[in-house]
Amino acid sequence: MILINSSLKNASKIFQPFLPIFVPVGIGYLSITAEREGIKSRIIDEQVEDDVLGLVKEYVKGMEKPYIFGFSVLTAALKNAILISKELRKLYPDSIILFGGIHPTALPEEVLTFDHIDAVIRGEGEKALVEFYKCVKEGEDFTHIDNLSFKKNGQILHNKMSFDSGSLDSYPAFPYHLFTSKRYDFGFVVSSRGCPYRCIFCSNRVTTGRRYRFRSAEAIIEELDLLYNRYNKKYILFLDDNLLVNKDRI
Repeated sequence: MILINSSLKNASKIFQPFLPIFVPVGIGYLSITAEREGIKSRIIDEQVEDDVLGLVKEYVKGMEKPYIFGFSVLTAALKNAILISKELRKLYPDSIILFGGIHPTALPEEVLTFDHIDAVIRGEGEKALVEFYKCVKEGEDFTHIDNLSFKKNGQILHNKMSFDSGSLDSYPAFPYHLFTSKRYDFGFVVSSRGCPYRCIFCSNRVTTGRRYRFRSAEAIIEELDLLYNRYNKKYILFLDDNLLVNKDRI
């Protein structure tokens, strides 16, 4: 499986000042979760890689068909994600093309109007992606998976959204080691996900369903220690959807 963080290079000039090069956090969590389940994946970040098709050609040499290409897509990167995925379908016609991320979650029908895109995973994707991969590789039907949108008999169908309410400590820690070959800033921690509010300007209520979950203080301290002592980070950005939901926790 190859996970592709869609490029922002061709984004509108309106977006570009707000979209610096940053570690693809979502894909990082997807990759390490898949690895824990025995699924090998490769990551391609179009922010820092120019020859995406060349990298795909190299990576698929060690993979069994059908190849699964998963795209993480922001609105600003949708155009380029469509272009690259079309090329991949031409080069690997029996591959499976899957979109996820904020834009496909909010507008799955728009994404699935493109003939070459097979399915969309809406919301948090860790559990759905692992289940989807296993179904595809074992030749089983995947149309029962929660959070999945797909096409069947000319129709676009949407399975129910399932929002995980379990502890984030059950997820593997973020795999900073997967991104050491590039010049990313590792000075960040994700200590919680979600937000209980429904502000009209925010997409969070769509992606996490107003669920709020957080990691233990012990897990955060362990991660801060790693960033300070191994990666020499002195300043840390908390990438929570809403860091200040729970005053006592802070």
